[in-house]
Amino acid sequence: MKTEPIKQTFFQRSRNIILIFFSLAFLMISNALFEFHQSKQDLFQLMREQALSLIRSLAVASHNSLLANEYLEKLSDSRLFNNANLIKNLYENGQIDNEVLSRISKENDIFRIHIFRPDGKRVFSSHQANRPGVAETFPNRTVLSPIFKGATDTLVIGLRPARYLGGYRYAIALAGKNREAIVLSVDAGRILEFKRNIGFGALLRNVAAENPNIIYVALQDTLNILAASGNIRVLEAIAPSDYLSKSWNDSLFQTRTISFDSLDVYEATQLFTFRGTTVGLLRVGLSMKPIEEINTRIYRRMITLTLVLIIIGSFLLIFIFTRQRLTFLKKQYGIVETYSGNIINNVSDAIIVSDPNGGMRIFNRAAENLFEIKRKEITGQSFSDLFSRSDLNKINSSGDPFIELRCLIKKRMKHLFVSKSTFKDSDNEDNVIFVIRDLT
Repeated sequence: MKTEPIKQTFFQRSRNIILIFFSLAFLMISNALFEFHQSKQDLFQLMREQALSLIRSLAVASHNSLLANEYLEKLSDSRLFNNANLIKNLYENGQIDNEVLSRISKENDIFRIHIFRPDGKRVFSSHQANRPGVAETFPNRTVLSPIFKGATDTLVIGLRPARYLGGYRYAIALAGKNREAIVLSVDAGRILEFKRNIGFGALLRNVAAENPNIIYVALQDTLNILAASGNIRVLEAIAPSDYLSKSWNDSLFQTRTISFDSLDVYEATQLFTFRGTTVGLLRVGLSMKPIEEINTRIYRRMITLTLVLIIIGSFLLIFIFTRQRLTFLKKQYGIVETYSGNIINNVSDAIIVSDPNGGMRIFNRAAENLFEIKRKEITGQSFSDLFSRSDLNKINSSGDPFIELRCLIKKRMKHLFVSKSTFKDSDNEDNVIFVIRDLT
């Protein structure tokens, strides 16, 4: 029999199909993982480019902010020195007194105007304070010493805290004919407010506030944080960090991923200079949340793809197994049918199987010999054609499954022993099996 080779072929094919399926699944999942890794690198490259664009834009905006501050100070200096030159001309022509200075102060929105002799004693003032025990001298002669000693004719004193009224004053000084110092000051409150609104720190705060994906923006030197967005008070120092030191020393644009306040942050750094002077290290921390969300979506797609592949592969495998099993069963059935057919054809008794319409489905070799008719000649004939009407009635009407019958076949008397039984086929139809032995 060929059953064993067929089984071996079936299992070999099944094993090959399983190997092919798992190989394809491995290749597809590997490709998906590679694509995920490549997509992640592409996302980081895109984020690096965006960070570079952002930090360069901040550097340009910061540079412009510093230029605006310079221009504002120059405007203030120019206005104050113009008024100081007017007062100097009036003073040298003997047209200055306290009332004139007071009027000029009010008309030109100047907080205070003082004229000091080289010994520091005040000569004239736009404001007469009645403070007993307060000397009528400049509080710090060292500040005006370049004027008094002839080192310069103009001096920008800059921001100074007010002595009595609080706040800050912005002051300049101009030398008189005999080295007197004509000092003008304005209230610096509006200047400071304007600087706070358009200054570097305000720029960083506004940029971070308008974009939720920017965690922080800071300008830092080797000692401390010069300006920062939000509530940033502490950042990693430059000196202990190789990464920050490299950015500081080599003026390189760099990026890295760090943890900041339990958040994963993509940080970009670049050195910021103004007029060739190093101001500090510009640091921008970007949220990793967009990348994490994209990665999550990619993971979900990969999982979905894997599940779909598994489902399709499982159905395909089941289909192939079922089909191969069916083929195997058909081959086995063919073997069994051939084997049973050989048995039926080689038995000594005539075997005839008729369908519900009386047509003969099986007609073995013994039946051919008994009825002296070939199998191919019975096509289209009925079982009733083999016997006379009376003999057929005896066979069909008998309730006994075993019948002895004497009948004429081809004009010869035959003594037959007939066994009759029924069975249902695959279509649930009744078929009749006749086993006939010749007892003649």
